[in-house]
Amino acid sequence: MFLLGVTARNYDTGMPLACDASWHETPLAEKALAELKSSSDPQLVGGAGFLLARDGATLWSEGKLTWDYSSLAKDLLARAQSLEPNRLDWFVANPDLPQSGERRAAGPLRIGGAVMELKRVHTVLPEVPASLSGIRGSVMLNVAVGGDGKVIRAVAESGPPELYAISIEAVEQWTYQTTKLNGSPVTVITRVEINYR
Repeated sequence: MFLLGVTARNYDTGMPLACDASWHETPLAEKALAELKSSSDPQLVGGAGFLLARDGATLWSEGKLTWDYSSLAKDLLARAQSLEPNRLDWFVANPDLPQSGERRAAGPLRIGGAVMELKRVHTVLPEVPASLSGIRGSVMLNVAVGGDGKVIRAVAESGPPELYAISIEAVEQWTYQTTKLNGSPVTVITRVEINYR
């Protein structure tokens, strides 16, 4: 937040309302940036990249931010993805600069699997090779669904590890109805269970 120079936030939404771009050039900002660049803590690196992407986009689209935060956000998110590849938040943040006046949904939203199941419009079933056909159990996946309804990424969380790859391959081809927040498409993180009987 200091790198963006956030000086005021909306009490209800938490989104930034104002910033002082000169904070970006202070010794404290340089120190914060150096720590981010040297850190191997995925929560610190990814969290900073996520907030830069989300709040930076709000300030940029409203003409309140004068420096291009996007390359820093991209670098931080890419490092977080390599440090913690199973954390979907690092994959769903949009670090690209928005157009002037563009409104992005705050997301991602976390929505239960049962609710999202009702919104699924295209399903691909896992292809189980003969070598795995005797394995029984349920694979639980965390799934990121983009604003266009397509699965961005699926990560297996539990179940027979031998079935992870085929479960992920199938679910990453699924499509859902678009989820909207205040009229804008939003990314969703949900859970999917695939049963092998």
